[in-house]
Amino acid sequence: MGEIQRGGSRGGRGGFRGGRGGSLDRGGRGGFRGSSDRGGRGGFRGGRGGSDRGGFRGGSDRGGFRGGRGGSDRGGFRGGRGGSDRGGRGGFRNSGRDGFKGGKDNEDSFKKSEENNNQSTTVKKTNNKRSADDLDDNIDTTWKKQKYDVDPNNEFENSDIETNEGNDDKKTKKQPKPPRKTPKQKNLGDLDPSIEFMSKENQAIMFTRKNAEFLKLNTSNATSFKESHFIEPKDDIEDLSNFIKSLHPLLHTYPDRKKYKVQNGAPLVIIATCSATRAIGISKVLSEFNIFTKVGLYFAKHKKIEEHTEVLNNYPVRIIVGTPNRLLKLVENGSLKLKGSVLVQGDKKQQSQNALIETDEETRYLIVDKSFKTLKGEDLFRISGSDFFEFFDKSCKELVLSGKMKVSMV
Repeated sequence: MGEIQRGGSRGGRGGFRGGRGGSLDRGGRGGFRGSSDRGGRGGFRGGRGGSDRGGFRGGSDRGGFRGGRGGSDRGGFRGGRGGSDRGGRGGFRNSGRDGFKGGKDNEDSFKKSEENNNQSTTVKKTNNKRSADDLDDNIDTTWKKQKYDVDPNNEFENSDIETNEGNDDKKTKKQPKPPRKTPKQKNLGDLDPSIEFMSKENQAIMFTRKNAEFLKLNTSNATSFKESHFIEPKDDIEDLSNFIKSLHPLLHTYPDRKKYKVQNGAPLVIIATCSATRAIGISKVLSEFNIFTKVGLYFAKHKKIEEHTEVLNNYPVRIIVGTPNRLLKLVENGSLKLKGSVLVQGDKKQQSQNALIETDEETRYLIVDKSFKTLKGEDLFRISGSDFFEFFDKSCKELVLSGKMKVSMV
C-alpha cells in the first residue's frame, strides 16, 4: 500500500495505511501510519501530534506503544497528554516519568494521585472503624466459647484447657471466700474447780524428782524436799476455792485498814498454771475472792510486762494466778514481792500494831496446778516445767527451805 497524497499544502500519508498529509509545514503521518516532517504518527497506529514524536504510536523521542498526544520529550507506553517542556506523566497510571498510561500533566496528576491516595486511606479507615449502625441486625455479636474435643490421655492438653477455664471463671465469677479458720476448741477443763489429792509424802518425792530433772541436777547437787514443805488438802475439800479458804482466813479481804496497811504487789497465795486460758478459768472459779479484793492475772498475752509491773506497784493483792515465765520476770524486776510480811512495817508504833494481828501475814503459799490437762493431755510440767522450776529455784526455794513458803500440788 503506497503513499496517498491528499493535497500539497498538508502533506501526505505514508507507509502502510499512512496518515493524512497536509502542507509541508504541518507534515503528514509517517511510518506505519506515520507522516513526514511533522514526525506525525509513527509505528503501529501512531498517534497524532507535532514534531519530535515517534515510536509506536508516537512521535520522535517519544517512543512507545500507543503514544498519546503531546509535545516533545514524552515517552513511555501509553504516554499521557501534555505540552512541550512539560515532561508529561509516566508509569503505570501514575504521575511522573516514563511509565505505562501516563496522565495529562504533572500538576493535574499530582492532585489526582493525592485524591486517590486520600480516598484509599479513608476507605481503609472507614472499613476498620465500623459503627454499630453498619452492622447487620442478623449478625450475632456475642462471643461464644468454643468447645474442643480433648484427648483424656493427653495430660498437657487437659492441663492447658483447665487453666484457661479457670482464668475465665475468675473474670466472670467472683471467687468464693476462703473458709474461715475453725475456731479453737475450748477446753472445758479451764473452768474445772476440782483438785487432785496428793499426800505430803508423795508430793515431796515427786517434786524432788521433777526439780532435779528439769534443772538437770545430779543426785549429789539435787535438793531433797521434805514432807513439811508441803500442804495436803483435807479429806472433805474437793474444790480449789474451799482449799484456798483453808489456807488463810482473810484471803477474801484485807486486814483492818484502819490498823494495818498492806504492801502493794505482795500476795499471800501464788497459783502457777500452764496457760493464759487456764489462768482466766481459775480467776472465774475464785470469783468469790473478787468481791473485796481482786485476783491478779499475770501471763504474756493481752498485757505487756510494763502494765503488770505498774499494777503491782500501785495496788495491793491477796491472790495472783499466772504462768511461770511471767511470774519470774515480775519477781526479777521487783514488782512482785514474795519475801517478808505483806504488811507495811512503818515506824515502831506500826510495827507494834502489826504484832497484834491474829492472822499469819508472812507465810506464802505456792499452789501448783498439776491436775489440769489440756486437750492434748499435757500438764504443767509437760508444757512449762523448765520455766516453773526456774521460777521456783530463783524465787521460792529459799523461802520453802526456811519455812516461809508452803507448796501444794493439787
